[in-house]
Amino acid sequence: MNKSINVLIIDDDEDGRFAFRRFLTQLSGFEANVIEAETGEDGLDMYRSNSFDVVLLDYSLPGISGIDVLEKLKQLDADAPVIMLTGLGDENVAVEVMKLGAVDYLPKDRVSTDSMHRAVTHAIEQTELKRQVRTQRHELETFANVLAHDLKTPLNGVMGFAELLLLKSEETDEYNNIKQEIRFIYQSAHHMNALISSLQQYANGGLELEAHEFDLQEALDQAKNNLATTIAEHKAVIHIDTNIPRIFGCKSQIIQLFQNLIANGIKYCEATTPEIIIRAGDTGDGTVITVKDNGIGIREDQTKDIFTAFSRLHADQEVYEGTGLGLATCKRIVERHNGRIWCTSQLGHGSTFHVYLPAQVNR
Repeated sequence: MNKSINVLIIDDDEDGRFAFRRFLTQLSGFEANVIEAETGEDGLDMYRSNSFDVVLLDYSLPGISGIDVLEKLKQLDADAPVIMLTGLGDENVAVEVMKLGAVDYLPKDRVSTDSMHRAVTHAIEQTELKRQVRTQRHELETFANVLAHDLKTPLNGVMGFAELLLLKSEETDEYNNIKQEIRFIYQSAHHMNALISSLQQYANGGLELEAHEFDLQEALDQAKNNLATTIAEHKAVIHIDTNIPRIFGCKSQIIQLFQNLIANGIKYCEATTPEIIIRAGDTGDGTVITVKDNGIGIREDQTKDIFTAFSRLHADQEVYEGTGLGLATCKRIVERHNGRIWCTSQLGHGSTFHVYLPAQVNR
């Protein structure tokens, strides 16, 4: 199936626009939706009001020049995917426009279906890569800020109460208070340890896969065994469909994935007996696994937000302890397997997590 792309041509030459449109309609693997602008001002207005995958920009425009348009496009969108077109086959021009942020450069007299295909493909790939890097940089900054805040909060508690213990250690009549403060130190340290473990799991979700075929039933059983203490404490009941297929992937990460989903179902449950039902089915090109719980549920408009790192819909740590990384880790693992994870839920009526894993992972 061809990929649909939106292309903006900014060129005052009608014959040139016609030729570029013809080349674009002949691109293999793409279905180009083309919008044309005769002037730089019109092109900028169109870019402000639409989303484009590629911009073909003429270097020599009347009025506002192609260079000026390029600079303004970059002010509007730092990742604007601009291919500069010119009648001048001058390397100095190429260097100039690339320094200003164009992703490619084509002399008009050398444009063909092949050269247009290469330039468009390169522009789309480079722009997507830049946006991914920008997103990852933003996530890293958020990660660092939240990490510093969340680690310092319990650490300050540990340090403060440790100082009190030192002051009271020789006062025998303060034994009960000291015991309570020791308990607080333990709880703070426990939270720090849980946060660090979650961060490690989240980071490991992006590691290179060691993929092979294995029995999904074994992975689910292992995830259940890893949570044996939690399951026993909450008297939870875990039902696993007996007709579970074999899948292709990294077994340790798949175990972590379902361990997180099961633990999540137990944690966010107010019923006397948390109940989780796991089913799987072959779709022909992969496997879909569902993890259904009888928990408190999620508002429909929040089902996408729950997979964002450090997103916590229930901020009360005393009721629902957590780090906001469990489901983000699940999403990271599934995407490393070229799969998808999504949630269907209704507030007060439980949630169902759906995981699609393709038949084979591209390593």
